[in-house]
Amino acid sequence: MQFPYSFNVAGVTFEGRMAKIEKYVHRGSKFMLEMEPENKWDKNAVRVRQVFKSGGKATLGYVPRKDSAELQPMMVAGEKFKVVFLVKHMREEDGKCVGLRLKITREE
Repeated sequence: MQFPYSFNVAGVTFEGRMAKIEKYVHRGSKFMLEMEPENKWDKNAVRVRQVFKSGGKATLGYVPRKDSAELQPMMVAGEKFKVVFLVKHMREEDGKCVGLRLKITREE
């Protein structure tokens, strides 16, 4: 994995996440990464959450599995990361949100 690392958030089609992304995610949104070792589908799962000014958080999806196995050990070792909004993917025919692309950089 090389930084900065850009990726399409995985799992955005589950649990109403697309509606959250469409309504709340924009340039300037705050995000965090959270390890989820109890995830029954991927013990190396890294969850992507939006952090609101109120302090609330919403799960938007996951770092793709092929990269979370490399990212999670860095997080366990104490490395800090910044997550930045890049783009919402919109369907041409109806303008509905169909995906989210973010970028991870190492914090200095």
